[in-house]
Amino acid sequence: MLLITLRDMQWRARRVLLGVAATAVVFAMTLLLGAIHQAFLDESVRTVDLVDADAWLVDAGVAGPFTSNSPVPVALGDPLAAAGAEVVPVAIVRQVVEGVGDGFVDVNLMGVRPGDLDLDLTDGRASRGSGELVADESLGAGVGDTLTLAGRTMTVVGTVHGLTYYGGAPGVVLDLAAVQHMAFDGAELATTLVVRGDTDVTAPDGLRAMGDDAVVSDLERPLSTAIGTVGILSVLLWIVAAGIVGFTSYLSGLDRLRDFAVFKAVGVTDRVLAVGLVLQAVLVSVLAAVVAIGLALVFAPVFPMQIAVGAPDALRLIGIAAVIGAVASLTSVQRLRRIDPALAFG
Repeated sequence: MLLITLRDMQWRARRVLLGVAATAVVFAMTLLLGAIHQAFLDESVRTVDLVDADAWLVDAGVAGPFTSNSPVPVALGDPLAAAGAEVVPVAIVRQVVEGVGDGFVDVNLMGVRPGDLDLDLTDGRASRGSGELVADESLGAGVGDTLTLAGRTMTVVGTVHGLTYYGGAPGVVLDLAAVQHMAFDGAELATTLVVRGDTDVTAPDGLRAMGDDAVVSDLERPLSTAIGTVGILSVLLWIVAAGIVGFTSYLSGLDRLRDFAVFKAVGVTDRVLAVGLVLQAVLVSVLAAVVAIGLALVFAPVFPMQIAVGAPDALRLIGIAAVIGAVASLTSVQRLRRIDPALAFG
């Protein structure tokens, strides 16, 4: 039956190739949407992990350190520091940078004191003071470039990879004092006080402590609508792909009515014929998935935000494609059972 199925696919090669091509495009779009969905989630986790916090102290009335603009006095962390914990003030704000390309670029500023953040640099060195910054590679600025932030000219001294959030917006790390000057008129304020070395923190009056999971959830909240939309689109594309495979299988079944009647007339059982139909649909679907993986790998670097299509994603797609092929062929299988062997002689 396998040989007969392959010969039938060869005989109807044009239709099979069209079905594979159409399904592959849909599968590729689904795979890329899944990668985008995962990128939204990964960048939040990656950014929070970068800070290496045991606890985040924020104003008691705000949702989190990334989505609020209610700074707290740096001095509120002094009692915890006196008790032996490491307290790192971090100022997190949104800003517009000038000097990259032909216009302005929105960036996420993270102000810390020199040495307080362990960055995995891809080029250059860490910032050592005012007037220097480290930028994510997605900003497009290299070591030695000068940028304008809030009217201040600053020099890029290092670059990192993967410091993005809010849908791929590049991150910039610079001196805490510089961000305080831009956002807080130079006052000794910070968006959050990061505590290290103490997992059981008692927040001072007016502050509350947050864990990494809560901060990640807060960071993802502004994008929840976009993330949900991407998820719905992925489901719709899976349905479209199943429809294409099912339609191809259905047409193949119509074309082979007399063939199936002949097989039945010579004693071939419905089960064997059904296996051939299902096998054909699965082969078309899996072949489309393989082509889709190649397309996704080609187009992934084109996206402005960092997305990745890995081996687990590819294997998952192939597995789902096989299931889609099997399910999509059920209509043809039901029709097969109603074929009268007498058609072979009429």
